[in-house]
Order: sequence, then C-alpha cells, then structure tokens
Amino acid sequence: MSPATWRCLKRTCSLVPLSCLALSLSFVVFFYSAFLAFSVRFLQVSQRLRRIVDILARILLVLGLATFADGLGDTGLLRQILPFVGALGACLLIGILFITSVRSARRALLYSALWLPFIVTGLSRLYLDIAPGHAAPRQR
Repeated sequence: MSPATWRCLKRTCSLVPLSCLALSLSFVVFFYSAFLAFSVRFLQVSQRLRRIVDILARILLVLGLATFADGLGDTGLLRQILPFVGALGACLLIGILFITSVRSARRALLYSALWLPFIVTGLSRLYLDIAPGHAAPRQR
C-alpha cells in the first residue's frame, strides 16, 4: 500500500467514530420528535394540543440537525443537554396520556399497554444519562 493511500485510509478511519456518534445522537432526537407526533395522533388529542406538539416536534427536528453538526464537530455541547430533552419529552408524553385518559380511557389504556414497556425502558436509560453516578459499579 502506498503512503498516500495509507494516509487517506487513516484519515477516513478517524472520521468514522465521529460520524457514528453524530448519527446516533441526532437519530435519537429525530425519534423523540416522531414518537411525540405519533402519540398525539394515536391518542386523538384536541387540535390545539396537536398543534402545540407539532411545533415542539419541529423544534426537535431542528435540534436533531444541530446535534448532528455538534457530533461531527465533536464539541459535546448538546450531548449534555439531550438526556434532559428526552426527559422533558417523556414528561410531555405522560401528561398527554393523562389528558387522554380523561376523555378516552379505552384508547389511553390500549396505548399504555402497548407502549409502556418501551417508555419505562427509555426512562431508565435516560435516568442513567442524567445521573451517571447511580449506575452499578464496574466489576474488576
């Protein structure tokens, strides 16, 4: 292998972890946006609440693009904020679920039965990101 090819390969391989981090973090935010938009449509909330959540979903899309740029730049600024964004999204989702349970208990119960394991798993993961000192100690 020529030295020029080796330098090109080395430069490309050093960019791969950054691009994986950028994609991973940004797609988490994109998922928050899509899941909130899906939830308000499945739970059939009022038009006013749906518009508010749609605006928040668009803000999350912009935040996802900013997270992608932040991940490529390897600054780590938004990485500190993302667990709190996810926690706020989960709180919003739980609030929407409670509002829906008053109007349509059957639909809210079905949504809870189908999505509660996913939401609890996501919240436990967010808890580990927000409070990393509470994780299990590393085995030696």
